[in-house]
Amino acid sequence: TISGTVLTQNSLTHYNWTGPEFPTYYMRVRAVNSANTDTGTMSEPSNVIKLCLGIDRAPDDPTGLREITEQATTTSVYIEWDESPPTTCDGVTWYELSYAMNKNFTLNVANITTNNTHYNLTGLVEDATYYITLVAVNAVGKSQSV
Repeated sequence: TISGTVLTQNSLTHYNWTGPEFPTYYMRVRAVNSANTDTGTMSEPSNVIKLCLGIDRAPDDPTGLREITEQATTTSVYIEWDESPPTTCDGVTWYELSYAMNKNFTLNVANITTNNTHYNLTGLVEDATYYITLVAVNAVGKSQSV
């Protein structure tokens, strides 16, 4: 059923269907014998298949990375970012957040994986500078680091 309408076609073995980009649709098929069209007798439904309209690709770069200063302490920083728009049926699977005390990410490096669009960095050294990178990940790949 699509928008409350049952699709019916005579002698159909394939169907070309278009719709909005990246929603997830679930579809199944039933067959009707031409001798039973008046009685509405149908076969059991097929297995459900998942359809995605659009081209799967790695996520767009996350945007809006910001510190929420009201929640910061001398040894913690609360950060958040905007959700990456979907580029696959399943959208962003997770975010990879890394932070370190130098630009080369070789000093006191921490790597975090989260499904959220926020994170509280704790256990930081007081009055130290930290560098943060953020990557969105899905089944196809990773975004560029921001």
